[in-house]
Amino acid sequence: MKFWKPLLLLLIHCTACGDQRDGSARNPMGGNPQEVAPTDPVPPSTGSKNSYHFTRNSASSTQKSGQVMRQVLIIGLKHHIGTLTDRIDNGEIALSPGDIQRELSFFYDYESTSGEGVAHPVLADEDDATTPSEQLTYNELSTKNLKEKIAGNDITGQHKDWETDFVGWTLHNAPVSPEQLVLHWFEQIDTMAIQRMNGTLPLAPDGTPLAATYITPKGQDLAQLLQKFLMGAVSFSQAADDYLDDDIDGKGLKSDNTTEKEGHNYTALEHGWDEAFGYFGAALDYNLYTDDEIAGKDGRDNWKLGHHDSDGNGTIDLTTEMNFGHCVNAAKRDRGESGTDLTADAFAAFREGRYLITEAFGRPFTDDEFTRLKTARNKAILAWEKAIAATVIHYIKDVLEDMSQPETEYDFYTHVKHWSELKGFALSFQFNPRSPLNSEDFALLHNSIGQSPVLPDQDGFEDYRMALLDSLNLLKAVYRFSDDNIAAW
Repeated sequence: MKFWKPLLLLLIHCTACGDQRDGSARNPMGGNPQEVAPTDPVPPSTGSKNSYHFTRNSASSTQKSGQVMRQVLIIGLKHHIGTLTDRIDNGEIALSPGDIQRELSFFYDYESTSGEGVAHPVLADEDDATTPSEQLTYNELSTKNLKEKIAGNDITGQHKDWETDFVGWTLHNAPVSPEQLVLHWFEQIDTMAIQRMNGTLPLAPDGTPLAATYITPKGQDLAQLLQKFLMGAVSFSQAADDYLDDDIDGKGLKSDNTTEKEGHNYTALEHGWDEAFGYFGAALDYNLYTDDEIAGKDGRDNWKLGHHDSDGNGTIDLTTEMNFGHCVNAAKRDRGESGTDLTADAFAAFREGRYLITEAFGRPFTDDEFTRLKTARNKAILAWEKAIAATVIHYIKDVLEDMSQPETEYDFYTHVKHWSELKGFALSFQFNPRSPLNSEDFALLHNSIGQSPVLPDQDGFEDYRMALLDSLNLLKAVYRFSDDNIAAW
């Protein structure tokens, strides 16, 4: 390891040098050095620049409960998968083929009737959480599901045919859609659960039975793959390729903004922009948190777990006071001396766009206003995608470190976890029609990553290590990350 770490940094530096960002302004999210941001376009009279709260007629016009519901369903799915091994080992369940698939489908194809009274796991397991969730069950949040919004199922406006154009995973050398991939992983977990119950679970490389029902013999952590993939195929896809796209009249940025939707205090465009913000996952006062607090690593009491009772009512409203998903990973990458401020970049752009939409209520946009709106969209999605790219780089580095461990210290399960997070996040780029990573480079990236890690003693181990370094340097060049950025992640 003493040899490997400096060699990794040298190879990264020599293969592709990204832009070195130079600036001295303080990052309000965490104190990182960053370029001076443009003057905030929102006049003080509209409220604090740290707030995404918008009103009309003295009532909130911001609503994103459906998107928060999907964030919670993704968390619930991963949490449920994590309970299966103990349930089987403790004899709590007797399984028939298909039983676990049906359990997992509860989260994917959620129905309010079957979910009546079912508690979600968010905030439920935090020993030091002094403030409970305002919404304790799934139905108290929404009745939305993941199935309807995964790329390919929400057909109108998709920039690709996801039945044939999905890249990064095949089954039997044939194309697979995002939904087919999710259901395939459900089926694998179901099969391994039956094997575990019957005492016939496949073996890990050290000859012992696999430790969990979601770990495959090839070295795939299906719980991690499912969570990270759904964050891309649902959340990022919906924001980038639906609510913030501008290719179809009456949809995305071309939705109506002249009249409020019937029975609501917002227009279709206001709501669509808020839904995109909801998929990013940020609390309405996101800009008041430090990076450490958003990441759940440290900070002020009642902030440092990624949520805060901002309205002081004694509970955490998950729709407004909780940080989820991608916005949390953005903060993780901004922490320390990374030199990035992806959290503030994304929040400022989302807020600016919403302000422009609110100001134009009741009339068509001018050409200049619509250009400014698209610019805000571009900034928000780019900051979001750069956070994904930075996270992929983070996990490439983790996998390279796992691969460099001496035999006595190598941990198969840590390697598998890191690889699966890398792969799951890396599948996301294709869902942005304006991604800086072009289709050819995206395919090259996934050809290098593969569909499972190369494990010690397997053929091609050293070649795979170099392929991952090439992938890291590709992302560094495309997203113009600096050596300091890479070193911090």
